[in-house]
Amino acid sequence: MQSHQDWVDWAVEAILAGYDSRSLRVLAGLQPPFDDSEINRLSKNAFIELNIPPLTRGNCVPHYVVPILRRILDGTLTQKEALNKLNDLYLATGHDNSLKAFYLLYFAACDLETSEVQRYWKGANRNNINEIIDAHIQDWLNNYRPIVPV
Repeated sequence: MQSHQDWVDWAVEAILAGYDSRSLRVLAGLQPPFDDSEINRLSKNAFIELNIPPLTRGNCVPHYVVPILRRILDGTLTQKEALNKLNDLYLATGHDNSLKAFYLLYFAACDLETSEVQRYWKGANRNNINEIIDAHIQDWLNNYRPIVPV
């Protein structure tokens, strides 16, 4: 289940990706405390206004992942916090293959916090794990689109 802030983050990401509608702009500008009915109304209207098909379990992963990755890049989430969220999502989605690398990187990074050895990501060690994570984040952002094409 997405939090209210996740919907606001999605709206901001959609605007940054070039999409625009009245409801999308209002949704992107919301601040806490959030109102459930307002978030629901604005998100549904944004989909209708943008002619975006309803999200299904199969096509919603990028909509959730992209804002998390952007928060790493802007410094509002640490790599560990973000990887923890993505690991939880990987498990919650029944092992969505597009998230498997984040799952593996999460456990590789956790192991390297307390050990010199990890068995999740070939070639990763304490000296390069952060760069490997950053490179995977950039690759994911370059290859996945946050908005269903209209």
